[in-house]
Amino acid sequence: MSSMRQVLLAASCIVVAACTGPTGPAGANGQDGRPCTVRDNGNGTATISCPDGTNVTVTNGTDGTDGTDGTDGMNGTSCTVADGPDAGLKTISCTDGTSVIVSDGQDGQDANALVDFTKLTAFELSQEDFQVTVQSVSNAPRPVVNFTVRTFKGAAVRGIPPAYFAGISLLQLVPGSTTSGVALDTWVSHITNCATCTSTTESADATSLVDNGDGTYTYTFKKDVVNPTPYDGGMAVAGVAFDANAVHRFALRFGDSARANPFRPVDVTFDYVPATGANVDGQNDKVSAANCLTCHTQWRANALNLGGATPFHGGQRYDVRYCAVCHNNQRKYSGSNIAGNAVIAEPTIDGSGNMTPPAGRTNIAVLRGEAIIDLPVFAHKIHAGEHLTLKGNYAGMGTEINEFMFPQDIRNCTKCHSNAAMADNWKTKPSRRACGACHDAIDWTTGAGHTAGPQLNDNMCANCHTPSGSALSVVENHIAVEPPDPNSTYAGGTNNNTHASYVGNVKNPPAGARIFSYDLNSVTTVALGDGGVNAQVRFRFMENDAGVVFNVPDGGNNLLDNFVGSPSVYCAWAMPQDGKTTPADFNASASGYLKNVWNGTATGTGAGTMTGPDTGGYYTVRLTGATIPPTATMLTCGIGYTYSLSSAQPFTQTNVAGYPYNTTTKVGGLSMPPRNVWRVATGYTGRRGTTNSAAAGGQIVESKRCNDCHNEIGVAPTYHAGQRNDAATCSFCHTQNRTSSGWTAGSESFVHAIHAASKRTVPYNWHAVAETTAEGTSVRGFWGVEYPGRLNYCESCHQPGYYDFSASWYTSNGGANLNNRMLQTVATGTYNATTPTADGGVPSLAYSVSPYVVADGGVNYGAGYSYNVGTQVITEAASTTLVISPVANTCFGCHDSDPARLHMQSNGATIYGTRAEAAQNVEQCLICHGPGKTAAIKEVHYK
Repeated sequence: MSSMRQVLLAASCIVVAACTGPTGPAGANGQDGRPCTVRDNGNGTATISCPDGTNVTVTNGTDGTDGTDGTDGMNGTSCTVADGPDAGLKTISCTDGTSVIVSDGQDGQDANALVDFTKLTAFELSQEDFQVTVQSVSNAPRPVVNFTVRTFKGAAVRGIPPAYFAGISLLQLVPGSTTSGVALDTWVSHITNCATCTSTTESADATSLVDNGDGTYTYTFKKDVVNPTPYDGGMAVAGVAFDANAVHRFALRFGDSARANPFRPVDVTFDYVPATGANVDGQNDKVSAANCLTCHTQWRANALNLGGATPFHGGQRYDVRYCAVCHNNQRKYSGSNIAGNAVIAEPTIDGSGNMTPPAGRTNIAVLRGEAIIDLPVFAHKIHAGEHLTLKGNYAGMGTEINEFMFPQDIRNCTKCHSNAAMADNWKTKPSRRACGACHDAIDWTTGAGHTAGPQLNDNMCANCHTPSGSALSVVENHIAVEPPDPNSTYAGGTNNNTHASYVGNVKNPPAGARIFSYDLNSVTTVALGDGGVNAQVRFRFMENDAGVVFNVPDGGNNLLDNFVGSPSVYCAWAMPQDGKTTPADFNASASGYLKNVWNGTATGTGAGTMTGPDTGGYYTVRLTGATIPPTATMLTCGIGYTYSLSSAQPFTQTNVAGYPYNTTTKVGGLSMPPRNVWRVATGYTGRRGTTNSAAAGGQIVESKRCNDCHNEIGVAPTYHAGQRNDAATCSFCHTQNRTSSGWTAGSESFVHAIHAASKRTVPYNWHAVAETTAEGTSVRGFWGVEYPGRLNYCESCHQPGYYDFSASWYTSNGGANLNNRMLQTVATGTYNATTPTADGGVPSLAYSVSPYVVADGGVNYGAGYSYNVGTQVITEAASTTLVISPVANTCFGCHDSDPARLHMQSNGATIYGTRAEAAQNVEQCLICHGPGKTAAIKEVHYK
């Protein structure tokens, strides 16, 4: 083990050792000790920093060199941590001779430490994460603010030049009401130059900022906010008269965008009541920034912008509470002239919803009386982008705002509006401002698009739009339920693998919906005489923490009353392929439709038996139609998965009000897909070492990470009718042998290609289709996807270790498991040339075919791998099929430029080469990009 690894262990020990400081002189408890931290310096050393001011840099342990006498030198050994000579001390000793004693954290040491900002080096600044705390804001015409700046270790910081403090503002909260005409709370800036001026801020200078020399600072506002005069740059009031009893927000930015963020910028907000000085931070929050960051990863810049550019304002303005400084309703005014400014003119709108900016402007800044970039309007419009009726150049963003796709149902309002003091505000205060941002077809002045006609203020909104319990209630009309797909075969369409029912979200269900989950107790095998086995699963349905008992089949009934269809029992395993006796990826599967097994009509490879319930309430299904041979490995079975309408109708409730079911066409009813669950069969080792869907170990990605953005994966967007909704499940079907239109359909690569669409140089046009819009024929495909977070932050989706090959499955046995990963097939058979249809249109297939294959209808790449479950016959893939080698298969999804492709190929990767060529090549990617190497995957993606 290198000394770096041991240093990290040492740090862990120190964290545990941090304790409460001793009692102070006046009997008050001392400050709690803070843990030490370890920072990798990127040059083979690491720096340990502790709150008591101790800093020490240690080197990584390295392999010893060969001795001159022919014997091996001694390997570098690790650091150790031991109790120090006195209580509360620890000694860190390393074999390079470094030894240091650190304390657990003592009373007053953090608070008494003092750092001079001007003496910090560029490197020290880049390692800092300053903390700014506001102590008070005075109730005075020119408010006086007292605040403290500390390092991440708690040392006070003096000597910060005024130029680092900008974006300073004071805002007053004007509460919304059903009698004032505006239902939403509104932040109004006192720093604005006049009552009809756009938002402005102050910046600190040598006159307004006082450095007290001890880490505390005093800022005095330049503007008199109580009695503003033209001398202050303003008129009598700036939008609202100062009210000392109202909630106010002080805001400030500490940073340096002019020099590319030499340290991480800091947004500071402090909510208080001037008359009392009461701190009311958080009490008026409607959204949680933490909720936002589950999708967006981060808005705050890293020092030196490491990790990639952040999307908003260079990462300087990242706190949702700070947004109100500029993103408020005062942005509807055309300027900052103290004599007053007109409201910006609105666009003209044609019959198709296309907007033309007013004369003299290139973008649309005000619509329906609201400033587009007022935060409640802007945030809703961006997230509702693809659902907006009106189209145009919003606030200079370009028409792409209409193409923004929220990665879950837009009606899941609690995605943002939860975990905050006033998170339920959206339910109780309907308004033209917030509601109209999404429902933009409504003209509040004329009443067009609104059943109740014109609404010139918000006073009547709550009369109809109650929180719940009525046809027009806010909550009931924001329940996320997808309507039946009109292209399903049940509805007369051509898609057999889609949803013919309404599809709901178990996290946001309609009234009357029954919510089930699957309890998969065990997966075992039953031995057969020929050496093969049948898979057997023991399971039960759960509702309200109790097992569910099925009906007894009578030849015409269903599993449960008021339900049709059922889930399936699905098994996947690996068979020998390409000369590998134990492939590390699935390539065979079988399933039994539970309803048919239950009523005894299942046949063929889907045949099975079902017994139960037993004393535990469990049923046991044995898949007797699928013999799993002794050469099979990784046998894994689960419950769920059904969505093929012609043979396996999904489990659907038929008696929920508002979601009618047609017994003739089988269209309608409500499906609330439970989460798929699976287990590795007893006696088998799972893919990447997994054991079951509830255990994180071995899972390359976790469903809960997917659901940070998608809420319930597979529900909206409703791929696979929401029935295949567990991340690991994707690999059951989306195997390394699956290809479509000359593209990989393996889960390890197509997911990257979709999420990295904006980074790719070649559009990922798999499943692209032509559609006719008011503007004419256009093509819709995955290349329009905009990933909302940091694309290079792999752990947004991946578990640590399972994307950079550092998990034990990859490193054990000298990395032998890596040799069993499979080639990704990308092309088999022939591909048709683009052929216009009779009406001049182009079939969707034409847009789907990969540009990497020859699509002339003549070139034949040969047949792919297949395994016949019934006969147990393996047919190996033709040597002419096109493939991508395992490591490059993942990387090429994002890094598809010509230089990147050439780099991979020059280091042994096969990319759209033949299977025969791949057999001769050896990927050498991990020599440089493996864990601990000079360009390790994690390192190059996080910088």
